Amino acid sequence: LKIVCQNYIPLIYDKIIYLHLSDDDGTPGQAADFFNYNINLDQFTSLKVLTLFRIELHQKIDEFFSFGIQQLQHLIHLKFVDCCLNSDDVKKATQMMNQIWSLPKLIYCYWDVKPNGDVYFVLPTVISSSLQHLYIRNPEWTSKQLTHLMMKTPYLQYFSTTFIDFTSNFDNDNENKTLPSLGNLPMKKLKLNNVWSRNILVNLLYMMPNLYYLNIRAWTFYINGHEWKEIIVKYLPNLKIFRLNILFNLNNNITNVKKQINKLLDAYRSPFWIEEHQWFIGCLWTEPNDDKLICLYSLPFSFEQVPQNVLQGNYRTKSTCPSRINFSYDHVHCLWYNSSLFTNTEFSRVQFNYMKDLELELPFDYKVLSIISNFNHLLSLTLSHLNHYPLQLQSLFDKMPRLLSLKFRSWFIEEMPPFDIKCPSVRYLDLQGVNKFRRTHCFNIQQCEMLNKSPLGMQCEELRIEVTDIQSILELVYMMKNLRTLYITYFHDSRSHQPDAVNVIQHHAPPTTIVTRKTYRFITIRL
Repeated sequence: LKIVCQNYIPLIYDKIIYLHLSDDDGTPGQAADFFNYNINLDQFTSLKVLTLFRIELHQKIDEFFSFGIQQLQHLIHLKFVDCCLNSDDVKKATQMMNQIWSLPKLIYCYWDVKPNGDVYFVLPTVISSSLQHLYIRNPEWTSKQLTHLMMKTPYLQYFSTTFIDFTSNFDNDNENKTLPSLGNLPMKKLKLNNVWSRNILVNLLYMMPNLYYLNIRAWTFYINGHEWKEIIVKYLPNLKIFRLNILFNLNNNITNVKKQINKLLDAYRSPFWIEEHQWFIGCLWTEPNDDKLICLYSLPFSFEQVPQNVLQGNYRTKSTCPSRINFSYDHVHCLWYNSSLFTNTEFSRVQFNYMKDLELELPFDYKVLSIISNFNHLLSLTLSHLNHYPLQLQSLFDKMPRLLSLKFRSWFIEEMPPFDIKCPSVRYLDLQGVNKFRRTHCFNIQQCEMLNKSPLGMQCEELRIEVTDIQSILELVYMMKNLRTLYITYFHDSRSHQPDAVNVIQHHAPPTTIVTRKTYRFITIRL
């Protein structure tokens, strides 16, 4: 990095159009190193795409977004992913947002920033002349704030936000149909995740008459089919695609759950839903349903995960969709497989063709092979409740040509994973599992030696593991030939423990090794 930053980048400042800076576990301190070589972001005057991934507080980042970003007149795409910036000073944070909103060609902005104070997102006070696509991860919205944001972003066509503060006093945000209607707003697509306020949702929809795509994932509140029809007819006349996933509690006084569910679904069986739009609604619940918790979702299902927020039990489903219609579930990429969900429910007939992340409890029934007939897209697999099923496991791995990440969440035998499983594509191993008493498994030096000699151990590039002693750590460092990053949980690492564990590891490890401590007990080693 030093050679690149000092000798090459200065020669091509005005030629670089894409820049990605990352401080994740694989490239720790990359941004700080970058700036330490006297490189400033405002020197990349031709930059069109800038992505900051897990960037922590840095003075040059702060200065750049307060003043220097205006030098990037060609910037089209700006993305913050899991970053931590200085937004505690509201005046400075407002200045930063105004600088971003003033960029003349900026079309796309993705804002996922954790503050060092209480403010996740500060509203701009200037109007953007270019922003069309906006994602904001924000802990709290009010209708007034959202209205202000829309007025400052009048060319917005796609807006997505995730609510992450569930303690907000949303009840004080009263439904107010007199909020300004932004009739000229070209908003076409709206996606809301983890919405906890009916009033905020409804107030927002009143402002979007041009909306044609609506995707909502909500909690705790319920809008029935008749109310949705009224909202859509009056305020969303151009809506063509309606996606819904709402988890809520039935009234505790209800004794006949099935009767109440039929009543809920009947509100979605009118000609408006079935004939005019062909929008079908499904309902998921369990028996017995002591908590009165149900999940209402639209069909075809278009969310990444099958709705399993309802507590485990005997799953039941019902929908307004005629049985002759079979929908695609290609949007579902993540699945925690539970056989009850796929037995005698509408999900027993589905197929997932693009599964990327799968969690299985062993032994699993072979129905999983019928609902996931194609494992070619699977990248991550988590296994639980292992009690040694080598043949079943190996036959499963033989169907996964692209599997990269393998996690053992729990196992109930003395032998430690990864056993003698073979899967040539796996590069990332997580062995921080627990036993049947929920105690974490801790690898000793003999078990580390066995891991080193196992097929998965020999090809592993990134490992997460808990060990008993420093000798076990050094065994992994020296003997796992392909290992690049090692995440260690070491119980004896503490402030009072002498000699210091990090110093001992650094002393005995190869000279190019970087050893860091995130917090006591958690050590990262990069080889």
